[in-house]
Amino acid sequence: METTLDALWELLKNSVFEASSMDSNVQDKKKNMLRKAEEAEISVTIIDKFFNQLVDNISNTPEPIPMPLHLITFRKALEEFDTKSVSGIKEGAIQANNLAKDCGMCAVCSGCAERFYENVVNGNNKERALPVQLENYFLLPTQMHYYQSGLAVSKERRQLNNTLLCLKGFSSSTPTIHSATFSSDCVGGGLYINYQGMGIVIDPGIGFVNSMHKHGIFITDVDLVIITHDHLDHNADAAVISSLLYDYNRYSMKKNKIVQEIFEIQRENAHEITWIIDGDSCSKLSKQIGKSIQLKKYLGRPKQIFSKNRNLKLSAIKTEHIKDNSETYGIKILMEFDEGTFVLGYTSDTGYFPELSDFFADVDLLIFNISDIYKKDVKGIKDKHSHLGYNGSVKLLRQISPKMAIASEFCCTNGDFRVNIIKSLNKEKLISKDCEIFPGEIGLNVELPTLQVECSICKRKVSYKNINIVGPKKEFGKIEYICRNCL
Repeated sequence: METTLDALWELLKNSVFEASSMDSNVQDKKKNMLRKAEEAEISVTIIDKFFNQLVDNISNTPEPIPMPLHLITFRKALEEFDTKSVSGIKEGAIQANNLAKDCGMCAVCSGCAERFYENVVNGNNKERALPVQLENYFLLPTQMHYYQSGLAVSKERRQLNNTLLCLKGFSSSTPTIHSATFSSDCVGGGLYINYQGMGIVIDPGIGFVNSMHKHGIFITDVDLVIITHDHLDHNADAAVISSLLYDYNRYSMKKNKIVQEIFEIQRENAHEITWIIDGDSCSKLSKQIGKSIQLKKYLGRPKQIFSKNRNLKLSAIKTEHIKDNSETYGIKILMEFDEGTFVLGYTSDTGYFPELSDFFADVDLLIFNISDIYKKDVKGIKDKHSHLGYNGSVKLLRQISPKMAIASEFCCTNGDFRVNIIKSLNKEKLISKDCEIFPGEIGLNVELPTLQVECSICKRKVSYKNINIVGPKKEFGKIEYICRNCL
């Protein structure tokens, strides 16, 4: 296990062992001893520089980290090195070794200091010296250090609380085929909801984590992950989230131990994520995500998700998507606000069936997955069997009265129909006059429960009824949501 002081020991090894060992083959003893004195002096300089820079790698520390007692003792022995004898360094190593057990600098003690001092005393240096070209590499901040630094900066400028952020563009096949054919970006993803500071991820498909980071959302902003079924465009990045969480906690625990022991600051707990997923994904992801709750537990009436939060509830319905024994679900998330209960519905992937309308009848905001459309489907002759498509969407939206609806997961086989299908649904008044339908696009930001939408240009949030949808400049490009002032 790598420890905090490992990098220092690597830098000290060459110079200290040179200074503490006698070379009987060197005839000019005086010259040899002067060289060893220089090595000892170099070691003192290395120790000072190391501890001046160490604090830069550790966030949230009020002052530079004090040098542990064992290293102060050894540093003094190096400083007082007598060119007539090497016993001073060895005696210093013995004294320092007795103090090394109480170092407290290492996240997980592996005896790096003790081994070092024992080797100095015994004149034994079996380890390979670090190449000069790589010495500085082990003193550089880690990638996770920069990740946490970015997290701290992002928290100061973003407004995530009580927000729905659409981070989903297209269904799985469209981004894959499009990227092989055209030069423009075309991505999948998932949904992110922040309710009273709690982060909820729904169906983290391909590219979700990358989009999440681009919008200032970090792993500590994720508290709950819900996966509705076992398809790549709905769970591909679940393993990425799990891996990132592990790396974050591992780094944080190592850093926090140093901060806690030296500055007596209360140690932070590891960040935890609750997983609620379908049975098929559960069996495949169990080794990566660990403990999880199956979605079938939430069939029927809404149930509380967290024991400490009674204001957040989840309800699920089995849907008709995959024609085998696989499990697929639609969900409703119930959130309590001062204004009352706000209900967000997500159909996920499913063909239309009457019970779907009953389940989503009370939603304020509905996110429905269209996928692709066919001529018979649009003309109302034949429904799609595994997705809502056009006619299934019309049937569902006619039966329920959401204030706002977001069409999502487009599979545009014959071209980019996203804006045109939304115009068609809105223009034909196929649904309630009070409902506005939006095409889902990465970056669509909706405030809950007010349903104010962030303008793509001025970034102000205005009523969803005062937002204009502006299509992309080229196919599969970025859809924008623009307020009347900016239009």
